[in-house]
Amino acid sequence: MPVVNRRVRAATLAAATAGSAVLALLAPTAGAASAATAATVTAAAPAKAVRVLYTCSSPRNPQPEDHYLDITVTAPRFVERGDDIALAVSLRTVDPPLRNVPARDIKAQVDIAVGGAGRGTVQATGLTNTEPVEAGKQALLTEGRATVEAQRAGTHTFRAGQRVLVQTSGYAVDCVAKGASPVAARTTVRR
Repeated sequence: MPVVNRRVRAATLAAATAGSAVLALLAPTAGAASAATAATVTAAAPAKAVRVLYTCSSPRNPQPEDHYLDITVTAPRFVERGDDIALAVSLRTVDPPLRNVPARDIKAQVDIAVGGAGRGTVQATGLTNTEPVEAGKQALLTEGRATVEAQRAGTHTFRAGQRVLVQTSGYAVDCVAKGASPVAARTTVRR
């Protein structure tokens, strides 16, 4: 094959795959089943934060206060029925903390409501501030994970659920949503 044709084919392949992300599977890698599963997972859909109003209270401030949180849910575009839908969740505070917060001092759990072809609620755990947060700056919590089993074919929708629990070294905050949030992500489950 001439060198020019190889370069054209390589450039075409590179263009076709540009922007795609390969999700790492945490499932065992032995056997044909794993190869088939790896082939069914596609790149995550672009994630966009949704702003949700919560009423929050804590032992330090038992009088409930309203706070907005920006919640991002990232999900794969497609999976096969029977596979797991791996969700990545992050949270950004709209109201900044009043004091400096060291890295990994804030921990959170976020309920994720599953709708469309799916039903129920899952809890994203492991959210934390990986970087220190300066007083007066928004806190970003990342590394949240949740898994949904794709039991039915169709489009599964994911939105911020009713509850967010936040724990710092000083106190806990319990937040309850004031109404339904918009859809944050979608995954199509193939037959």
